[in-house]
Amino acid sequence: PAAAGEITPVVGGKLRTRRQISARLVVPPAPMAPKTTRATITHYITVEEKNGQVHKLSVKTDWVLHDTPYCECFHMREQMTIEACAEGAVVTKGFGLIFSQRTFVKSMIQSASLATQKKNVQPFIEFLQKRGGGQAEEAAFEEPEDIEVIQVVDATIKGFDVSKEADLLLAEDWSASNFLLDHLAFVGATEVTVAPACAGEISSAGGKRRAKREISARLLVPPAPMAPKTTMATITQYITAEEKDGKVHKLVVKTDWVLLDTPYCDSFYMREQMT
Repeated sequence: PAAAGEITPVVGGKLRTRRQISARLVVPPAPMAPKTTRATITHYITVEEKNGQVHKLSVKTDWVLHDTPYCECFHMREQMTIEACAEGAVVTKGFGLIFSQRTFVKSMIQSASLATQKKNVQPFIEFLQKRGGGQAEEAAFEEPEDIEVIQVVDATIKGFDVSKEADLLLAEDWSASNFLLDHLAFVGATEVTVAPACAGEISSAGGKRRAKREISARLLVPPAPMAPKTTMATITQYITAEEKDGKVHKLVVKTDWVLLDTPYCDSFYMREQMT
């Protein structure tokens, strides 16, 4: 329940409240992490009014986890603004990590938190849209940042139909065979699940067609000390097809491989880039 002073009357066109929630949350798969954790969630809510109507809603949320590794060292703060517009509302959201103790895994916590936030963007938009009963604007295609790569293949493949393969990769339905899925089977991957394409993840503009697809799979692990025989992995593929005179002449695939069960897998992920 709200305590005394936690709901304040309108002052200067603003109404504020503070509410605290206790809940058990699902934890994304990670080494040494439990499947769920208890959490204390504190919302600081500000409503701004103009001419007797709410035009802006701001919510700052502190997430304090209780059962995850190193949870005593930090907590997360999210900040969300929902502002009324002619079409409905404009939503902005960001987050930050507040560290109360020093820890050598600080960079790992930051990178894992950022990955989780990015993964939850589209489901969050879809949740708000269902609540509003309309249709959200498609999010812009998110191109991954460039990193330094080491070239390992330079070959000419006879008979490879670039346009055909591009059409299969850029299709919304991945039940049909494409060379990325076929290659996973070729290298022994099992338990392959392709997530459905979300709004904004298949786009076309400026002579380029783009898609982003996420795959969950179990991969074989090369023999190594302390390594398991297989590992679950999240595979995110960013696909760009460049067209000229109505035909695809260049296909670029950037792939992020995030392993979930191997030693130190919470410290890094691998990016492949293929043209």
